[in-house]
Amino acid sequence: MDGTPIQILTEAMHPETRQTMIVYQELSDPFEIYVIEAQKFEDFINDKEFNIEMIKQEEDDWTINGYETTKTAGHAILIEKFLDAESYKKKIHVLESEQEFMDEDVLELLAATMDEAVNGNTFEERYDSLMKILQTKARFEFDR
Repeated sequence: MDGTPIQILTEAMHPETRQTMIVYQELSDPFEIYVIEAQKFEDFINDKEFNIEMIKQEEDDWTINGYETTKTAGHAILIEKFLDAESYKKKIHVLESEQEFMDEDVLELLAATMDEAVNGNTFEERYDSLMKILQTKARFEFDR
């Protein structure tokens, strides 16, 4: 699609070939996330007329779907999944399945999206506090 705005989320490395990959997201509905070889990306961009928003990330390496990437990209995916979850039960599932990408900042952000404050002195206590909030809300949720 010509003229589609995209956001480059991060560079990644294929675990087997060690090839550099570009992870990007289209900034129009349905906001799909794609991976393309870095060598092909420049030609791909030149063939299309994309508006590119670069996000510089210099954090520890993480792995998402078999690709090495940055912690920041993992945060973005976790936050997106949490916000897209249609029920509190699904939000709990997101937190449990993506717990490796959770840190203090993300935890605070997720609690704020629900207008909640988490309690505790350690990360584990604060995580448990958020889970208890979600579990309480899930008990009063109706499946439709």
